Amino acid sequence: MNLIIVNGLPGTGKSTLAKKLADKLSSPLIMKDGIKEFLFDALGTKDRAWSGELGKFSYKYLYELTDFMLENGHSVIIENAFERKYSKPAIQQIIEKNKPDNVYEIYCFTDTTTRRNRYKERNESGNRHADHVDHLNYLSDSDPEPTEKYAPLDVGALTKIDTTDFKNVKTKDILANIKS
Repeated sequence: MNLIIVNGLPGTGKSTLAKKLADKLSSPLIMKDGIKEFLFDALGTKDRAWSGELGKFSYKYLYELTDFMLENGHSVIIENAFERKYSKPAIQQIIEKNKPDNVYEIYCFTDTTTRRNRYKERNESGNRHADHVDHLNYLSDSDPEPTEKYAPLDVGALTKIDTTDFKNVKTKDILANIKS
């Protein structure tokens, strides 16, 4: 059984890549934002503080589902912009408890301009659940990238993927690394 972690800053293409991998591997995919959007729809929306609370619960549920899947012998893919400070200890605990055969971290990255443009376009496209309040998280040109906050977790075999141009992302090569 494998644990595949798709990680990276917001707007680096993690969800797009994770969905492709889940499809090709016929593996369950747990996405923190998917959990959070379900909670928005089920419990309603309020304000930014409420969004933050649902985000915390979504993380906890992602970890619980991951633990459950591995505990029952199933491979699983998890996707999010994992904050290293909080996520690394939680995921390490799951790994130590369940001892998956392989742990792969696929870390997506792109240049600053592309990432920030994708982030803004995703929010303004109308395809993103409005309750994420992403518009409150736009960075100015002078703000540094939060690369340390969302650094690789370093809990398994790490592969860094440049997602600046998805035509150059070789899903087949990523899959070969996972299967080998």
